[in-house]
Amino acid sequence: MTRTSFDFRKSIRLIFGGMLRLLAVLFSGMLLLLAVFMGIVGAVVSFLIGAVFLSYIPLLSFIAILVCFLISFGISWIAVVKILRSSRTRMAHVMGLITTVGVILISSLTIFKPLVPSSEIIEPTIPEAVDYWDLETGSRIAYLKIPAENKTKETPVIFLHGGPGAAVVSFKPITELISALSQY
Repeated sequence: MTRTSFDFRKSIRLIFGGMLRLLAVLFSGMLLLLAVFMGIVGAVVSFLIGAVFLSYIPLLSFIAILVCFLISFGISWIAVVKILRSSRTRMAHVMGLITTVGVILISSLTIFKPLVPSSEIIEPTIPEAVDYWDLETGSRIAYLKIPAENKTKETPVIFLHGGPGAAVVSFKPITELISALSQY
C-alpha cells in the first residue's frame, strides 16, 4: 500500500464522514422540532381523551402536562444522540421543559382564561310570570306557565328552565317563541 492511496482514503473518509455528520445533525434538529410538535399534540389529545372519563380540570391539566413533557423529552432524548453525546439527558430535559412551559403559557392565556370577567357578567332579569316547584328531593325548578290563547284547547305551555347555569326562562326571545306556541 502506497502512502498516496492511504491519504486518498483518509480524505474520502473525512469528506463523507463530515457529510454524514451534517446529515445526522440536520436529522436530529428535525427530530427536535418534531418533539415540540408531538408534545403539544400529545397534551391536547390526552386532555380531550381524559375529559371523556374525568371532569376535574386540574387533574386533566396535570395529565396533559405530564404527557407533553414525557413525549417531548423522549423524542428529544433520541434526537440529541447525534448532537450531544455527553449531555443528552440534560438537553432532553431542557427541550421537554421548554415545550411544557410553552403549552402551559399558551393554554393559560387562551383556553383557561375566562371569556368574560366576572365584573361584566349581567344577571338575567327574571320575568314576573316565573314560578317555582319545590321538589321532594330538595331541588327547586323554575318554570314559566303560559296560558293557552286558543279556546278550543285550554292546555297551557309549561316551559322549564334549561338546567344549572342556563336560566333561559329569563331569556326574552326564547319566552316570546314559546308564547307563540300557546296560540295553537
